[in-house]
This record gives sequence, structure tokens and C-alpha cells, in this order.
Amino acid sequence: MRRDLSDKATTAEGAPVSGKRWCYAALGLALLLFLGIIYAWSIFVPALEEEFGWSRSETALAFSLCISMFCLGGLVSGLASKRLPFRRIVAACALFLGAGFILASRADSLAEMYLGYSGLVGLGVGMGYNAILSNMLRWFPDKTGIVSGLMLMGFGAGALVLGPLCHRLLNSAGWRETFFAFGIAYAVLYLAASFLINPPPADSVFPQPHGGKKTRESGGEVSAGQMLRRKSFYIYFAWAVIMNGIGMALIGHASSIAQELGIAAAAAAVLTGIISMANGLGRMLGGFCFDLFGRKTLMRGASVGVILYAGLLLVCLRTGDSALVTLIFIISGLCYGLGVIAHSAVIASFYGTRNYPLNFSIITMHALPGSFAGPYLAGLAHNALHSYAGLPYQALLFGGIALSLALLLKRP
Repeated sequence: MRRDLSDKATTAEGAPVSGKRWCYAALGLALLLFLGIIYAWSIFVPALEEEFGWSRSETALAFSLCISMFCLGGLVSGLASKRLPFRRIVAACALFLGAGFILASRADSLAEMYLGYSGLVGLGVGMGYNAILSNMLRWFPDKTGIVSGLMLMGFGAGALVLGPLCHRLLNSAGWRETFFAFGIAYAVLYLAASFLINPPPADSVFPQPHGGKKTRESGGEVSAGQMLRRKSFYIYFAWAVIMNGIGMALIGHASSIAQELGIAAAAAAVLTGIISMANGLGRMLGGFCFDLFGRKTLMRGASVGVILYAGLLLVCLRTGDSALVTLIFIISGLCYGLGVIAHSAVIASFYGTRNYPLNFSIITMHALPGSFAGPYLAGLAHNALHSYAGLPYQALLFGGIALSLALLLKRP
């Protein structure tokens, strides 16, 4: 009997699962959106610095450590996927998120904040991010770019949805109560989700992916060990480090940059949401770009975009023209989103889907050096210059290196 290659996927017994997989996609989108709370960190920075007297480099380090633990959480999730069911990994994510936020709400020192927010919350977000995204791509092997973009749009838009909420709770209840409420809410939400979403049955049959030779650069089904022996991995990993670093630098300092230009705190929180919205939109557009035009266009376009917003940011900071901030945040968010979608789409395309959870968790380790090369370095420069005047030059340097690496990468 000829297999149905329409958008409907079937199991070997002929039971349709197309409707089910789109329901799972909607749930996965929501779950990743709430994990995007880590992008709202800059909203809490002024309150923490005022209460404890922490420096900008110290609060920036909290964000860098959080992103580092996010990477570690993804790696733990990828390794655990070989032995543990998806449900248990999401349940562990719930426990880490709940414990992390609650511990952070009781913090009276940097060490306690680093342990609670940076350590446990970052670890929980990384585990959930890897597990949910990997599971979604198993449901949609025929729509890798588009579904990756949809899922990562949710993750990137987290600060847009949650940023204003964080700001209101911060003003009405304080940062401690806000963190505590998040701890309870996140633990309940992800424990419930662990019972609601499942991987596809082993005997599922899905439509064949569309796309010609131009957009598909398959390196076959590659194990993690084989991937680590390929030159393409290291070129791509370096590009990912650079793109993550400069993206995180702007996201991690977005609210503070806006306030340095004289924008009120409430408006700065909205602008943080705008960069998150653009981040999410960039991920969705990046998915379509990957499926239609291929990896080369996606990587090179994102790199050129970084150079563009570096120039605009330089003009903005020199002239004090706050009107340019919105445009800069939109362009930077788009570029960061394009870079993020490249990670999931390129790894699935280059190295296959069979070992995707572990392979993807390895590539997400790019955020470990990136989080220090980006936001922490920007924080140190701010301490030295007492302004963000050095950030445009950092972005310009990173954009030039990223474009060179994108041109150097030729094949899987």
C-alpha cells in the first residue's frame, strides 16, 4: 500500500496523528514561551542593585552564569534522553525551576542569588528547552525549519509576554514575592505538562520533507562522536558563540541601556519586550528562510544584521537620540533570533535527527563561552567607562568575525 505523503502523518496501524502533533506543537510553544523568562533578567537588575549595592558586572555575571547553566541543563537533558523517558526530564525541569526561584526569593547575598536564579533556574530552563524542542522536532521531521522557528519564537518572546508582568509585580509586591510566585507557578505548570505531552510512537510514518538540493545539506545520521570529528562542527560552533555573545550582551543589558538614554523604567521594560518580540519573530522568519533559501543565506544575513545594528547603536549612544533605540532593539532581536533558529535547523540538517537530542545539547554549549564573551564583557566595559559606549565596537567586531565564519563554512 502506498504511504500517504500529505501533511497528515500516520502510524503503521493507519491511525492519523496529524491533529495530535499540532496540539502538541501548541503546548510546546506555550511551554517554551514561559521558559523565556530568563530573558527578562534586566528588569530585576535596578531593584537588586539598589537593595544590595551590587555592581553592574556582578548582576551581569548572574545572567552569564544563568546562560551557562542553561547550556549545562541542555547537555544533561540530551544525555538523559538516552536512558530516561521524556516525561521524567520535564518533571525534573519543574523541580529545578521551582526550587531555583524560591531560593532566589530568599537570597541575601550574591552567592545565594547565583545558586538559586543562575544555577537552578538556568539548569531547569536548559533541561526543559532541550527536551521540549527535541520532542517537537521528532513530531515534525518534515517541517524542521518552520517548527523550529515556531517553537523558538515562543522561547524568544517570553520576555515580551512576561516582561510587563514582571515589572508590575516588581512594583506592587517586590522582587522577592515575584520570584516566590514564579517558583510555585513554574513547578505546577511543568509538572502538569510532563503528563500531557509525549513523544511520537516508534512506528510513526511522516511525510517526506520538502526542499531541494539548495536548501538541504545532509551529512547523514551522525553520532555525537562523529560530529565532534568534523571540521564543520567547529566552524559552526565558533559562529554560534559569536552570535550568542553579542545577542546576549544586548538582551542582558537592554533595560539598562534604555535607561541610560533617559527612558523611564516602565518604558524600558516595554522596550525589553520589543527586543523579545523581534527575537521571536526572527526565529519564525529564520525557519522559513532556512526551508526556502538554505543555511548560507540564513547565517550570512544574521551576521550582516549585527554589523548594521552596531553602527546604529554607535550613532545612538554618541548623539543620545533615544528615538533610535526601538529600531536598534528590533534589528538586534531579529538577528539574534535568526542565529538561534540556525542552531536547531542546521544540526538536524547537517547531522540528522536520530541523535538530535544529544547533538543539539552539545551545540547549545556555545552559550557557555558566549555568555561571558557577550553580557559579562559588556558589564565590565560599563564599569570601566561608566557607560555603554564600548558596546557598539564589541558588536562590530563580533559581527565581522561572524560573517567571516559564515563564509568559511561550506558543507556538513
